[in-house]
Amino acid sequence: AVLGTFEVRSVDGEIASWTSRKARELLKILVARRGAPIAREEMMSLLWPDDQPDELANRLAVAVSTVRRALDPSRSLPADEILRAEGGSLQLLANHIDVDVETFLRAAKASLDAHHADSPDALALLQGALATYGGEALPDEPYESWAESLRSETSSTRNALLRVVSARASDTGDHLLASDALRLLLEQDPYDEQANLGFIDVLHKLG
Repeated sequence: AVLGTFEVRSVDGEIASWTSRKARELLKILVARRGAPIAREEMMSLLWPDDQPDELANRLAVAVSTVRRALDPSRSLPADEILRAEGGSLQLLANHIDVDVETFLRAAKASLDAHHADSPDALALLQGALATYGGEALPDEPYESWAESLRSETSSTRNALLRVVSARASDTGDHLLASDALRLLLEQDPYDEQANLGFIDVLHKLG
């Protein structure tokens, strides 16, 4: 989990224990990459920016091994089935793991597609997608540049869902649901003019 908190459960369902802060950071970076490979040299520069790359190969190998052990302590899967380390790059594979931010983004895309297609179950899908949102992505890494893209995408996607929910709810006369969606938007950005105007309008309708 990276939404709202950082928690890792192994493929066995147990909460992972960590012996290395750098290994935790390595996994976070891989999650933020959303399955895209990252060159070993780039990973080393992110984890140890003040050290020389030729001194870091062994440290990186240890960190990779630590992540693999945390994700699959019983070694029930081949090592490269979860974290691939070949061809000079590292890559987190989603075949055998669930990442909450990926679940949220997939559900959001499906529900927004249903909205654009004017599907009759669009509102229910939108609400279901919002229910998978557990909070800001990687909140414990507020100053790391590698976390910014995922955090921004997650936030903007949630806001898009809230805007569409408020619009659909208003159209169907569910002003309470519309007000809840707009309130959540304003909690994130009190100066959102569109959300403020919509909130005033829906409060008026609620009396």
